[in-house]
Amino acid sequence: MLAGGDVRVTREAFSSSKLAELQAEAEKARSASAPAEAIELYTRALELAAASPKGLAGEQEFALRSGRAACYHEMANYPVEAEDLAVMLRIAREKGDLQGQVDVLNRQVLLLGNSGELETGRQLAEEALALALAAGDRKMEADTRYPQGIISEYLGDFVQADSAAEQAWAIYHRQADRRSPRRPDLGAELAGSRFDLCFPPLSRPRRLKSQRVCVCCS
Repeated sequence: MLAGGDVRVTREAFSSSKLAELQAEAEKARSASAPAEAIELYTRALELAAASPKGLAGEQEFALRSGRAACYHEMANYPVEAEDLAVMLRIAREKGDLQGQVDVLNRQVLLLGNSGELETGRQLAEEALALALAAGDRKMEADTRYPQGIISEYLGDFVQADSAAEQAWAIYHRQADRRSPRRPDLGAELAGSRFDLCFPPLSRPRRLKSQRVCVCCS
């Protein structure tokens, strides 16, 4: 017969194992373009972790909500995506996780662009950029200028959109040359010869620029 302490350890071990299993299944479903299934699995994992003796750790909750929010976004279920992102931002701020804060703010900017809340999106883009500049992280800066360019484009501020795009392009281009991009898929697009393809289709046709002057080399 197991003692009380041994029973708790066994239960915790089982919960951790089951949680890891659910998270892996959720990631697999997400990769297989089955967002509804992934959302169910992420939700079960969150509920299991919350009910465990140790409760839900911040990093764990952040990761699970991040995956679920991405699935909600894929399904255009923006209100519930916004709820997950808000919790993620709170967790990142409580832990002083600057990278986490910037990543969530960038996702919120793109979400607000999709839902038409453009002025709020611009404000969050400025907040994310200020954090990145204060950190002195050029990759983080480029990651913020990309959504800043998109929200500016939606607002019709094409001067700001082009400025943000050029600055992001220059940083990604430089990082691509160093063969150490944080986001190689996006970096490849941003450093490509037809930069405007990085932006979502808009109601107003955009001039596709077949060539761009590399501002980091000019």
